[in-house]
Amino acid sequence: MRTLLVALTALVMTALLGPIIMVAKLFGAPQGPTSIYARSIRLWARSLNAAAGVRIRVHGKISVDAAHGTVFVANHVSWFDIFALAA
Repeated sequence: MRTLLVALTALVMTALLGPIIMVAKLFGAPQGPTSIYARSIRLWARSLNAAAGVRIRVHGKISVDAAHGTVFVANHVSWFDIFALAA
């Protein structure tokens, strides 16, 4: 049952956010960490995590400087680490 809920959530969120992203691109919306693109990806990933019942825990405080890039490495225990990193 949970698989069906996650698949339905992915379908609905993609159908809702996809056109928003396309319109934003057509109008030349700027990219960045607070852009509509980044917010849409985070919302999409968070909704999938919530539908699947996945809770994300961060161990240890990390310092991320918005002006510089940061690399996160996942061990790919499951597919949900992709959604966790995106969220």
